[in-house]
Amino acid sequence: MTSAVFGYCLGREVSALLFRLATRVAVLLLLLSGLGAWLALADTASGATDGETPASPSPSPTPGRPYPFHSVIFSFDPETGALRIGKNRIRLVYLTSRTRMLHERGDTATWDDLIEGTAVRGSIRKREDGELEVVSIFVGTKSQTPDG
Repeated sequence: MTSAVFGYCLGREVSALLFRLATRVAVLLLLLSGLGAWLALADTASGATDGETPASPSPSPTPGRPYPFHSVIFSFDPETGALRIGKNRIRLVYLTSRTRMLHERGDTATWDDLIEGTAVRGSIRKREDGELEVVSIFVGTKSQTPDG
């Protein structure tokens, strides 16, 4: 193959040497083009353009992503909607008009159902002001049966 590429006139050793050299140059060019493409991609990903500094990201207008919790009610203040949950580590979360409140049985719960020592679970998210807001809350446990 090497003699077909470089010809018979150079000799076998010189032809093999030139083939190895051409292969190494091709690999080097391929690596350099890949590096150049990576640098161009990194430059466009950072948002920088010629002569301009990249803009700082603006704060997101939406609140944080909800995450689950399960705990026990420590105390509840119906005037402010402040719910303290936990046994050893007490967390302060807030119920709002957007909070979905349900019993584990499926029917709608009210603030009167939030009694100290009752098991609760649901999802909370951090608001922009840093407070924790309850997105949904399930009061009681599934093993509890309705009265009657």
